[in-house]
Amino acid sequence: MKLQLRSLLAVSVVLLSGCGGVKDWVNETFSQGKLHKEDKKVIDSYIRSLKIYDQFETVALFDVIWTSNKIRTLYANTYASMHGRSQEVRKTFLRRQLKANDHFVSFYVLSTHEIPLNEKPPTWVTYLNIGDKKYAPVEVKTVELAPEYILFFGSRLSKHKRPYEIRFDRKDTEGKDILEGATTMSLVFSGPRHYSSVKWAVEKDDAPEVKENKDDKDSNRG
Repeated sequence: MKLQLRSLLAVSVVLLSGCGGVKDWVNETFSQGKLHKEDKKVIDSYIRSLKIYDQFETVALFDVIWTSNKIRTLYANTYASMHGRSQEVRKTFLRRQLKANDHFVSFYVLSTHEIPLNEKPPTWVTYLNIGDKKYAPVEVKTVELAPEYILFFGSRLSKHKRPYEIRFDRKDTEGKDILEGATTMSLVFSGPRHYSSVKWAVEKDDAPEVKENKDDKDSNRG
C-alpha cells in the first residue's frame, strides 16, 4: 500500500511539474495550516554558533541566543499568537519579559552532553567580556526550553545537546549598568586548554547611554 501511494505521488508530481502546479496541488491536497508571524531576521541577528577544534578533532560545540529586548519581544509576540492571547495580555507579558532584562543579561546556550556547563568543579567556564572588563555569571542552570525558543534555535537543537540558561548581573559591584555605553560584548567559553567566544553588537534598545556627570559638563565649559 505504501509503495502504491509513493508511486501515485511521484506520478502526480511529474504530471504537475510541467504546468507549475505542484505547490498549489500540495497545498490543496495536504492542509498546510497557517503560520504564526516569525521574524527570522531578528532571530538570526542574536543567535551565534561556535565550534572549537584541536587540529581536525572537535573539542566543543555551542549555540547561543542572547535574550535581548528584541528577542524577548519576539518571544512575547509568538507566545501571544500561539495561545490566542489578547493585546492587553501580550503587553503585560512583554513588560514582564523586558523587566527581567533590567536585572540580568541572559543567554540560552546549547552544549553537547559531553560538556555540562553546570558541573562542579566546571570543566568549561563562561564569562562576559565587555570592553576591558570581565564578568562571571551569577547562575548557570539546565532548563526546559519554551516551544518558542525551540522554534528560534531550529535545527541547532538536537538530542545530542542540552539547553542551559546563563545569567549575569546587570549591575556591577558599584551599581553601574554593565552595558552602559557598550557597543559590543562577547560571551567567552573557556576550557582547560582552549577558549573562544561569540560576539554581539549592543544596540540602543539594550544599553543605556553614557551619562555625563556634572563635573564633566563644567570642565567642558571651561
